[in-house]
Amino acid sequence: MEAFFDGQRDHEEIVALWRRHPWTLAKPALGVVLLTLVVVASFRVFGASLVTSLVVGLWLIIVPAIIAYAWYRWWNDLYLLTNERLIDIDQRTLFHRAVAEAPLEHVQDVSFETRGVLPTLLNFGTVLVQTASVTTEIDMVGVTDPQAVQQTILRAADQARRAYRTTVRPEASRLTESAGQVPEGTITFLMSDIVGSSPLWEAFATVMPAVIAEHDRELAAIITRHHGVVFKTMGDSVCAAFETPAAAVTAAVELQRRVQKIRWSVLDPALPPIRVRVGVHSGAATVRGGDYLGPAVNRTARIAALGQPQDILLSEAAKTLVQDSLPAGVRLLDRGRKKLKGLARPEHIYQLAVDELSDLRKVRPA
Repeated sequence: MEAFFDGQRDHEEIVALWRRHPWTLAKPALGVVLLTLVVVASFRVFGASLVTSLVVGLWLIIVPAIIAYAWYRWWNDLYLLTNERLIDIDQRTLFHRAVAEAPLEHVQDVSFETRGVLPTLLNFGTVLVQTASVTTEIDMVGVTDPQAVQQTILRAADQARRAYRTTVRPEASRLTESAGQVPEGTITFLMSDIVGSSPLWEAFATVMPAVIAEHDRELAAIITRHHGVVFKTMGDSVCAAFETPAAAVTAAVELQRRVQKIRWSVLDPALPPIRVRVGVHSGAATVRGGDYLGPAVNRTARIAALGQPQDILLSEAAKTLVQDSLPAGVRLLDRGRKKLKGLARPEHIYQLAVDELSDLRKVRPA
């Protein structure tokens, strides 16, 4: 699709563009109809009088303004899918525009819903996009043919992940391709995410591939050493599965200790220390094609999303299974009950306090 937009990157192309279904203009259209009825009623009651002239004058001012404003918002309120990212441009008012974006390699789940008689008959609804970076979720409200939109995004995300693994994350790509049999049944999931990776890519684009490669080499070695399996990589996030929570927690602690010791400034003196956050959760999931499906995977991602640099956060289930077998130099801290974005049930969160890691906040011991 030959088109351009503000902030478009080099080699970035628009794959698809969606606006809300025209039916979403029904409310302002109803307002225009009601105001027109007021004018008709004025003629019937007052005839050709000064009152009617005032009503007609107001109608000539207000109605064009309503139409222009509704059209302006509808036309500029859109969703862009490029070969690199999904962008939500929300024209909230005349002078207020909010923009959210999600790299396609971060897209984890895409679903859609159609509610009501008219949306069903007219085939429009909401597409929900969840990301593995867990900092951005995009709700595409009122789009036409939401199932087709869902499939288009899923195909684009799959292509972006393959390209990303080949060009930026060859270590992770080889790791997932060579992984052995994934655990089944009740699994302990570990998800790690480089904190603040987007601004790092903007400022250190030339060295970030080397940063990611080093990160993936260390992570691959640690996960393999503790008998885990990497089943998915999305963006700079790594998703691994372990048969036991003790192995997952030990791997998470070793990962944080190792990342802190790496001299990242060797790659670039201006490069700040790379920090990761980790979420750990135990639960059942369905295995399909070497990947896991189910709420436990999404819950693990949402738990990781709550973390700050160097955090290791555990769910209640993982904490219960591992609290009597913590690695040396590690304590459990109670972070309290937290709402997880996009999930109905909150989660009681616990933090692993590793003695030699800094920046631990003052929270009560578990």
